[in-house]
Amino acid sequence: MSIHRIRKHPDYVEGCFGCKASTVVVADGQIRAVAHKNERELNAYSDARKQGLQPRSTKMADTSRAIRVADRVGQPVRMG
Repeated sequence: MSIHRIRKHPDYVEGCFGCKASTVVVADGQIRAVAHKNERELNAYSDARKQGLQPRSTKMADTSRAIRVADRVGQPVRMG
């Protein structure tokens, strides 16, 4: 039983946000996948910054775009 139902009311109440929220389940694999993606993006961004690049954001698309432009131009480019 959730803490909400212990503290507020023991039975499920239709329309109660706390009761509804206590039924939400997130799979561990989903959390790991999101965390892994975020870690890859941040590592790529960090590597780009070490090379003197300034991607627009930490997203992989922006980091890749900054690397491609810098390769084409031949020098670090600020994308922001």
